[in-house]
Amino acid sequence: EEAVGLTVLGPIEANAPVTEARVAPQDSKAAAGVRIPPGMRALSIHVVESTGVVAMLRPGHRVDIHAIGTQGGVAQLRTVLQNVEVLAGGAQLDGGSSGRGATQVVTVLVQQAQAELLALADSGARIRLALRNSADQEQQATRRLTVSQFFDGAMPPPKSGGQTAKATVAKVN
Repeated sequence: EEAVGLTVLGPIEANAPVTEARVAPQDSKAAAGVRIPPGMRALSIHVVESTGVVAMLRPGHRVDIHAIGTQGGVAQLRTVLQNVEVLAGGAQLDGGSSGRGATQVVTVLVQQAQAELLALADSGARIRLALRNSADQEQQATRRLTVSQFFDGAMPPPKSGGQTAKATVAKVN
């Protein structure tokens, strides 16, 4: 009964709860149906090479944001932000004259200082997203990684938290 008359902001999967984050607020002062808390900013970023993850994104999902760029001719990866809330995602851009190629635009909710950092990363690097489990709130120590560290074996192994990746093979009929 509480959801009757509310406007849904995006698709909701069967049997998923209808939460406040998934519906437009009822007050007319909210911009475009999205509530932005005081001190927070909605920021759209251009995501490259993560189209599989972007296709899965829904409002309320949480992601880690990685920036990949070069410094002194060496490719590097940095984790810019962790556990960031997604407001909207999936708008496809063709890249036009930007030289980025096809990109996806994702809008996230961040603090003001984070918005400045993320805007800088978005303007000078390629952004990738890592979708988080909704129960995972942990913030990990981040590090700068380079391609040479990866191929030279100089990188310490990442902490696995007891989880190991398992490969599955889909059977095609």
